[in-house]
Amino acid sequence: MAETAYTTVHKGGEGYYEEKKSRFLGFTYHVETEEETEQILADARRRYRDARHVCYGYVIDGTRLRFSDDGEPAGTAGRQILELLQKEGLTKTLAIVVRYFGGTLLGTAGLTRAYTQSTADALANSSLVHMRSGRQMSVTADYNSYGKLVRFCEGRGIIIDDTEFLDNVKITLCLTDEDAKALSAAATEISCGSALIDAGEPLFFGRSSSGELIVTSI
Repeated sequence: MAETAYTTVHKGGEGYYEEKKSRFLGFTYHVETEEETEQILADARRRYRDARHVCYGYVIDGTRLRFSDDGEPAGTAGRQILELLQKEGLTKTLAIVVRYFGGTLLGTAGLTRAYTQSTADALANSSLVHMRSGRQMSVTADYNSYGKLVRFCEGRGIIIDDTEFLDNVKITLCLTDEDAKALSAAATEISCGSALIDAGEPLFFGRSSSGELIVTSI
């Protein structure tokens, strides 16, 4: 079944945790492919080459997911990172935690807490976005129809991306296929059949936690 919605990181964040002089630096990233993930990991290993561990977890989709403890005791690092991403319902997301060893062993409980907290902090400082499948369509209608079309869109929570005021009004919208059918019928009725409707191409769309409209191809 084709994916119809997902939640991901739009803009990555950073987290920090310290215990017994060990420092844990957390980072999150939006990723589309495993190749992109490997490049980000390679860059992190170069940048933090003096760190003791570079652990990570990522979810591209339901079948492409992976984690690494990078030498930490099994189940204390990478698995904690991955499970937190899954708990938050995230896909197309990579989280990395870099550890600088402070000279004192933390034990499995301490490591689990450190890797979980630094990842959680990085996610809390990230901009997330819930993406839905749909389309970016446009409706061109006369000025008498414009107000009614806007009220219809507001009533259904349809996102108006852009409005052009020329001889007629052209409204560009991001909406689900269900809303697209409803809007097409409403626009035809409101304009007495004179509205020009461009169904547009399928895409994913959503608003990030910072309010930015995000549009990506399917």
